[in-house]
Amino acid sequence: MANTATIRAALRVTLAMASVGSTTACRPPPSAMPESVGPITTELGLHPVPHANAGRPFRVVVRSVSQEQFAASTYAEVARLVTDPDETVLEGVLVFPGQAQHLSLEHRGPIAVYALFTDTKDNDRWKFLIDDEEHVELVLGPNTVTDRPM
Repeated sequence: MANTATIRAALRVTLAMASVGSTTACRPPPSAMPESVGPITTELGLHPVPHANAGRPFRVVVRSVSQEQFAASTYAEVARLVTDPDETVLEGVLVFPGQAQHLSLEHRGPIAVYALFTDTKDNDRWKFLIDDEEHVELVLGPNTVTDRPM
């Protein structure tokens, strides 16, 4: 019969080996681990109708935001970004009714498109959230932004 000290030592070695095997077995090999997510490029088409903003030019601001920031964005806050852009602004363009524009935007995470119409008629359709799509076409209506079926 083996003595108690030998049995305990063997048990400790067995447990130590089992714990090392279990921690490495649960971890994927380094080649399977995801690398940090790189930037996304979104091709954005802006298609203002001829009577957008009552036929007058207007600004569009595109910025990188979270869904919470998008929901909380006010018209006044976004309008300030036209003259004083912060690090979230990806692009600011002057849009002429009836003249389409195409932008190529490199970003990480969701982006928001804000059309600064003169009259938004107290609706939230002057802004549009894009997640991680590669190509988006937007129609800029009289005072709203909608996606265009492709």
